[in-house]
Amino acid sequence: MLIVQRLDGAFHDREAFDCGEPSLNQYLRALATQHRRAGVATTHVLVDATMPPRILGYYSLAAAQMSLVGMSAADQRRLPRYPVPV
Repeated sequence: MLIVQRLDGAFHDREAFDCGEPSLNQYLRALATQHRRAGVATTHVLVDATMPPRILGYYSLAAAQMSLVGMSAADQRRLPRYPVPV
């Protein structure tokens, strides 16, 4: 049975996840937990109930996002090339 759980960085195996899109893999591995702690976004993972640490897929929810357009060049260099959740 497949179930959706809130991402738990200490339990779910983020390093083994590979959806084939490097930027999405990197978000899950490096940023999803940071964004949860900062209150920016919440990430949920799809797992098999028989192997719950193994992540099959994920989604993140954020209340809003901001575009890089109009930001200074210095700020743009610090941020990813996709819309930033706020």
